[in-house]
Amino acid sequence: LDQLAEQVKASNNALNKIENIEKTIHALEDNIKKSEMNAQQSAKRALANKFFTEALAESKNKPQKAIELYTKVIELDDTNIGAYNNRGNLKRKIKDLFSAMLDYNKAIEIDPEETGSYNNRGSLRKELGDIQGALEDYNRVIQIDPNFADVYNNRADLWLLLGELDKALQDVNYAIIQNASDDIFYVTKGEIYLAMKNYNEAILQFNQALSLNKNNEEAYIHRADCYRKLANRSRNTTKKAEYIAL
Repeated sequence: LDQLAEQVKASNNALNKIENIEKTIHALEDNIKKSEMNAQQSAKRALANKFFTEALAESKNKPQKAIELYTKVIELDDTNIGAYNNRGNLKRKIKDLFSAMLDYNKAIEIDPEETGSYNNRGSLRKELGDIQGALEDYNRVIQIDPNFADVYNNRADLWLLLGELDKALQDVNYAIIQNASDDIFYVTKGEIYLAMKNYNEAILQFNQALSLNKNNEEAYIHRADCYRKLANRSRNTTKKAEYIAL
């Protein structure tokens, strides 16, 4: 009996050793799989970053090529919000508006707190004539980030379109408080004063925009319109001629 007990004990020890060996082998196999998966993920990320960088370089002159590159990024990483947003912006540029909307929607689905996606979608909705939808998106941005200067300027444009000039002026002034070096904000402010028929104040705003960016075409066009309206208003022949010359 003692001999049989020893044999049973030896068998159990052997089984335990085999089980431990099997556990070690399984652990090694799991580590190998994890290492392989990590290596694959790293390779995919590196390739996605390469395509993303190339897309940025192509965006200005070859938007269709850049779109194709962003699509490759998304195929490698379907949670890349930057790729969806940038691809959406380029699709807007080539007037593929419905597809651009899908990209912005997807970016928002991935991250409901991503302000850039709402801002982009708001601008597209405005372009499509969905003023209420645009306003909702801009309001959502401000709810998430009350200091997002661009969205205040965009909402000011929307108020201007709706004829809500006081609200427009309030928003653009807040945008300027956040970033006083953006020439676009002063163009918007000038447009608001132009709508108010305060042409002299509008000219001051367009001048400020041009002091920040001498190549701002909108500022020149709107300033010329102000001079034209002042010329039409003036009864002084000399002053009228001066405005026309300006």
